[in-house]
Amino acid sequence: PATPNDLLVYIIDHLKVIGRDIARTETEKYRAYWNEDTQGLSKPKKEETCSGFLAEDLQSRVRPQNLIITIEHHMARDKECDIVVLQGPERLLPIEVKHHYNRDLWKAWEKQLDQLYATHSKAAGLGIYLVLWSGEGKGRKLPLPPKVLSRPQNAIELQEALDSIIPEKDRFRLRVV
Repeated sequence: PATPNDLLVYIIDHLKVIGRDIARTETEKYRAYWNEDTQGLSKPKKEETCSGFLAEDLQSRVRPQNLIITIEHHMARDKECDIVVLQGPERLLPIEVKHHYNRDLWKAWEKQLDQLYATHSKAAGLGIYLVLWSGEGKGRKLPLPPKVLSRPQNAIELQEALDSIIPEKDRFRLRVV
């Protein structure tokens, strides 16, 4: 990628492919993201664990471009970003990861990604808000959306809802996957 925006689009494309691979391949990659008990899949693994799996998959895809994927990357104000893509010493792309049922789902794109990570001098104001959708179930209820939105019923509707709450002027730099 030649520019920060190229890097953003490049990583988004890879994340979408990884998402399809996790959800729709015969290898059942999605099982790695779930805890299992004698009854089968019980609940999704912690965000940190899922971020690690995603980072590993992403690293294997972007290694030929000499990009480095890190997890729990130390940032300013003693904060840690879930995943960061490093392109040499001059560029980074933060990725904030949340499960769809995280209580901060509707605010983390702004409070964490935009205010803490995209402001990094090497981030060029860009970032990705990556939401893990596992379907609603016991202990996995989507937090109530802002009053102007209807309740999303699936991952596509959730992405559309999150996109809609990011101000239009910022949607080119803060992207939801």
